[in-house]
Amino acid sequence: MENTTLSRQVPSERDTVQGTAGRPHQKRVAGLPHVVPATPLRKVGGRNHVSLGAAAVTVCKYRRGADRCTEFGQHCLGQRLESNKPPLENGWAGSFRGHPLILPSASCHDGFMTSTTDFETAAHSFLDLVAEVKVSQWGEPALGVWDVRSLVGHTARAILVVEQYLLADPAPAVTAPDAEGYYVEVFSSYTDNDAIAARGVEAGKALNENSGAEFEATLGRALELIAQNGPDRIVAIGPIGIPLGEYLRTRVFELVVHSMDIAKATNQPHGIPPEVVANVADLAARVAVRKGSGEDILFALTGRRPLPPRYSIL
Repeated sequence: MENTTLSRQVPSERDTVQGTAGRPHQKRVAGLPHVVPATPLRKVGGRNHVSLGAAAVTVCKYRRGADRCTEFGQHCLGQRLESNKPPLENGWAGSFRGHPLILPSASCHDGFMTSTTDFETAAHSFLDLVAEVKVSQWGEPALGVWDVRSLVGHTARAILVVEQYLLADPAPAVTAPDAEGYYVEVFSSYTDNDAIAARGVEAGKALNENSGAEFEATLGRALELIAQNGPDRIVAIGPIGIPLGEYLRTRVFELVVHSMDIAKATNQPHGIPPEVVANVADLAARVAVRKGSGEDILFALTGRRPLPPRYSIL
């Protein structure tokens, strides 16, 4: 790929696609030259960080994520202010060991909404990152047996498989209730590392001048399918059934960690918003605790004891 010149049709700034909330927004690629340096993906414009209370969402220069977060925050606030329920032990009013307190009658953390927003943000961050990979870097070592090209191909599958699984039949029942359980009980039992490595190499070889547009289109379709299916969808992964929101958490984990791998291999910042990184770090810590390594993690983070050599939660 060193001496090739890639070209593709570039949409005008008037072109729009549908966002996750059904609102049109600009395509990622707009106003770029038709002939570009030899890289399968192109960069898109900036990001905005919108904070709402303790939660923060990142939107790809559009307001979809902020709108969803604002609407949900208003719903929670209205529920709290308008609630006329009698005091309950676990309701808005109650007590703990004789101390008066106010507790939510229902959680105002919408895990499905957060997972969807994080997935969209992490996917766009990945595509932006890869757009900056230099021609000379595609063959550089990246992770294990993968060079940068293979790692990009593997990471892109975190977007592609969402569409594939949502177009397939749902699982009849939940067997992995959350992402933590997926990694603790399922991942090690059903993972073939050699097969994953081989698929990554093949996916890297398949990258071409149209890959950026193809990944963007696939992401758009996947987001539409997520919106259509909602949190009740049970994703079938072989014999495993996992709620859609929890499955998206695993895809965010893949996108974030491997984007950091790519950034390190290509000497550039990963560009992933800290709120998304925090959610992935939270998942990793929870997996570690479930595997019995909670003390190791806490001692390492507080400088008391380093982690064992080659420690991994996977």
